[in-house]
Amino acid sequence: MYEKGKQLGDKNSKWTRAEVELHAKDRVIPWDAVTDPAPYLAGSYPYFAFVSLVAERIRTLKKGSAISIEAVRGWVRHAAGKSINALLEHFKGDHAGLINSVRRRGVPRRLKGWWKAAEQLVERKS
Repeated sequence: MYEKGKQLGDKNSKWTRAEVELHAKDRVIPWDAVTDPAPYLAGSYPYFAFVSLVAERIRTLKKGSAISIEAVRGWVRHAAGKSINALLEHFKGDHAGLINSVRRRGVPRRLKGWWKAAEQLVERKS
């Protein structure tokens, strides 16, 4: 919130502006936030409660539950694909030797939720 008129050079202006930026990272912005923004402004910060009787909050999605094996594969390809190619040449095409030389035990933290669900699915099928 700021004094917009004074920002534009009018020392006597009473024009005050309140704004909230809604970023779509880790969340889905509902169309209502554009067509009926008052509840979302009211839900963004306690000070803005006077704007609307209804306060809507946009929930953040947890990244860990949204990641998949395909996303991890894409990240590895982007981040280390060329290095893997060079190492494969160094290991003379020995895929197992390459993998064994670089792998670490465990599962990435952001993949644990997906991994646990996949393990439970396999256990149910057995």
